[in-house]
Amino acid sequence: GQNLTGIIAAARATETAVLAIRVLAGGIIALPKRPERVSMMTKGTDPDIEETKATAVFRRLGDTYGDRPTTGIRFAVGCDDISTVLVGIGAPFHVDTALAAEQAGALPDAAVLELEKLYAGNFGL
Repeated sequence: GQNLTGIIAAARATETAVLAIRVLAGGIIALPKRPERVSMMTKGTDPDIEETKATAVFRRLGDTYGDRPTTGIRFAVGCDDISTVLVGIGAPFHVDTALAAEQAGALPDAAVLELEKLYAGNFGL
């Protein structure tokens, strides 16, 4: 997909807040099978590849840190460079899920290290 390298560093350098939207990738992270209709927000991003990456993440982490939505939200909440996390609420129970994930706090360092290894290896693609 589109190369967004450096955006967070630039925001940090200019003391600009970063707003994370669609932290569950339109359902790709939240669900074991992506929704039929999902739109990608960046150029050249393939939903099939994003689904493959999400599958690799949850193969590695399992449900150790919560279900898929909880784990995704905890990852975003734990990023010190993100000022606000917009989850996207599609049903009333999503509010409870988001609140519980925020209360659980950031993913532990061991989980983040596993995610960094996956990222460095391009999720096995």
